[in-house]
Amino acid sequence: MRSFFVGIIKKVLLVFVAAFEAFFTLFFMASMFVSSAFYYVIRVVTWPIRFVMNVYEKFFGKPKKPMYEVGSEKRKSKKRK
Repeated sequence: MRSFFVGIIKKVLLVFVAAFEAFFTLFFMASMFVSSAFYYVIRVVTWPIRFVMNVYEKFFGKPKKPMYEVGSEKRKSKKRK
């Protein structure tokens, strides 16, 4: 009788572990899909900005200066002054 319950417990644990692994496999696959989809959404949304910057560079021959400086560029400009 005892081995009967041990067998049931083993099967329940096996199902639990299989469900756990299946859930996390699907979760990580979905997260990879969402992150790659997010990349393409950003590319589509920002294409006008990139287009204008490329036209500016082709027309004037130099890249457009940013409206504001970020991080290391800000520190470099302070050292130059």
